[in-house]
Amino acid sequence: MMASESVEPVADWCERYRPQTESELEGNDAARKRIRSWLRSWTRGTPDHRGLLLTGPPGVGKTSIVGAIANDLGWDVIELNASDARNAAAIRRVATAGATHFTFGMDGSFSRDAGQRTIILLDEVDHLQGTFRATSEQRIGSTLAASRGDDDAKNVLTGDTGGKAELMRLLKIAEQPVIMTCNDEMRLWGSGQHWRPARDRFNALASVIQFRRASDSAMRRIAHRVLDGEGAGADGVALDRLLQSNPGDLRALIRDLQMIIESGVEHIDMAAVELQLARGSRDQQIDLFPGLEQLYRTGSAAESTRIGRELEKTPPELVAWVSWNNGSVLPDGESRARAAKALTTADHALAALYENNAFRSWYWAGDIAALSASVVSSAQPEGRISLSFPEFLRRGNEPWRRGGLIETLAGCSGSSQQAAREELWPQLAAIHDVGDGLDANDFSLNLALGLDADSHLLLHGLPTNRVASKRIAEAYTEAKENPVVELEVIGESVEESTDDDEPPAGQQRLDLF
Repeated sequence: MMASESVEPVADWCERYRPQTESELEGNDAARKRIRSWLRSWTRGTPDHRGLLLTGPPGVGKTSIVGAIANDLGWDVIELNASDARNAAAIRRVATAGATHFTFGMDGSFSRDAGQRTIILLDEVDHLQGTFRATSEQRIGSTLAASRGDDDAKNVLTGDTGGKAELMRLLKIAEQPVIMTCNDEMRLWGSGQHWRPARDRFNALASVIQFRRASDSAMRRIAHRVLDGEGAGADGVALDRLLQSNPGDLRALIRDLQMIIESGVEHIDMAAVELQLARGSRDQQIDLFPGLEQLYRTGSAAESTRIGRELEKTPPELVAWVSWNNGSVLPDGESRARAAKALTTADHALAALYENNAFRSWYWAGDIAALSASVVSSAQPEGRISLSFPEFLRRGNEPWRRGGLIETLAGCSGSSQQAAREELWPQLAAIHDVGDGLDANDFSLNLALGLDADSHLLLHGLPTNRVASKRIAEAYTEAKENPVVELEVIGESVEESTDDDEPPAGQQRLDLF
C-alpha cells in the first residue's frame, strides 16, 4: 500500500476519506439542500420541526453529510450511535442535556451566540428496541444516579427501555437541532397495531428526508479519490465490476478498495476484484424490488440463493414476498405449481425451527423461497416485471387488527397474543386474501376457529358497512347458529360439533393447530 503523506493513517478508510466539507460530498443534492436550509433556519430561532429524520439504505452518506455541513457552519456535533446505550436515561444524559442548552460546546462551554449551534446526532434510531411507551421518571432518575457512581441506585434501566419515548420528548423541548438517521422507517415505528399513530406523532415533530443510493458517476468519483489518495490505480473494466458489486453503497465500495490495496495491490485489475468478491468480505445487501427482479430473471440456483441472502428481508419475509408475486410473474401454471410446492417445503422448514429447534432450517427456508422464484420457471420473464407489496402483510398492520379477534386466535392456537398478532395473523390474512384466497362465502375455517361474523369480514378485508358484506355476515351468523356444518378438510367431509365433547363415532375432530 502506498498511502499519501497528507492522509492520516486511520485504520478505517471510511473515516479516512469521510468528507470534511460539503464540496467533497457526492450525490443526494436535493437532500443536502434541505438539510442545509433547515440548519440555517436555526440561526433565526427555533423552527416548527426541531428534528430531521434522514432515512435511506446504509452506506449512502447520511451521517457524513451531517458532519460535513456542520464543519462548514463551524458547529459542534454531539453523536449518540447504535453502539451506545440508548435507553431513556442515556438519551437524557447526553442528547437531551445537550439539546436543551442554548449552545453546548464540545469543550463543555456554553455560548449565547445565536449563530453558533450544536447538532445532536442520533445514528440508526431504527435499531432502538421497544415501543414509544414512556418509562417512569423514578427509574430514569435512578439510572442517572447509577451512571454517576451511586452504587445504591435500584431498578435501573437496561437496553433501550424508554428510548423511543425520550426521543419524542427530546423533539418537543430541543433548543438545538436534532438529526436522526435510520435505514428502515417501518422498523422505527414498529410492527404492532399502533405503528400509524406512532409515525404521525413523530412526523409532527420531525421532517423526513429520503436518501437514495449514489449514482454510478458519484461512485466512480469517490473511487478515484480513494485511489489517488493511496497512490494506486485501477483498470477501467475492473473498476466497473467493483461498482456493479456495490450498487450505490459508498461505504462498501471504500471498504472493498481498502481490502484490495492493503493486500499489496498497487494497480487493481479484474483478478484482484474477483478475488475480493470471492472472499465475501462484507455483508452486502441489495434493494428489495431490484433484487427481486434479478431473482426472477436468473435461471441459476447458485445465483438465486445468493440474491435471496443479499436481499434486505428475513427468510419468513422472503417467503411472503415471493409467494405473493409468483402468481403474476411466473409465466405458466406448471411453473406456478412447482413454485407452490417449493414454498410448501419452505414453510415446513420454518415450522421445524419451532418444533425441534432446527435453527439451520430458518436459512434453508430463505434459499428454497429464492429457488421457487427462479429455477422452477420454464422460462425467464421477458419485458417489464410488475412487483407489488403483499397486501396481506399491509393489512396485518391496520388498526382494526385488535381485541377479540387476536384473543380468539391466541386461544385457539395456544399461543400468546403477540405470537398470534405477529405470526398467525399474516398467515391467516394470506389464506383469506380476496385475490386467490378463500371465498368469503366459505365459512368452514373461521367457524372452526370460533370466530364471529365481524372477524370473518375483517379477515377477508371486507368493510362491514356494505350491503354485500352484511349479507355475508347474516349468512355466517346463521351457519354459526346451526349446530352441524359440513367442513372440507384435506378432501374429507367431517362435521363440526357445537360442544367440547369427543365427536361421535365415525366423525373426525378438526385439529387446525
